Amino acid sequence: MTRAEAQAATARARLASYWGGEDGFALIRADFALPVASDHEHALDADQAPDVARLTAERERLDAAARLERSLSFQNPTLSLGYRRFEDRDGDGALVAGLSIP
Repeated sequence: MTRAEAQAATARARLASYWGGEDGFALIRADFALPVASDHEHALDADQAPDVARLTAERERLDAAARLERSLSFQNPTLSLGYRRFEDRDGDGALVAGLSIP
């Protein structure tokens, strides 16, 4: 125990040297009691709080609006037309058409 006490005294002296003071530290023991919740705080559950209910309703409304917009959307078909040249067949070419429907 003396080694631990010596290390503690050295640590206190080093700490006190930061402000040029002495190491006359005293340990103050206090019994801090936790605050007691009032009856009102117990009665109001977080899920029933007005702000939480309002934000939940807003989120559900926005989710429904997003689902509606996704259901109304459609993908545009893409038509492509081009010319392709074949080098290995004496420069022959072909007209190429394509249709892409996502």
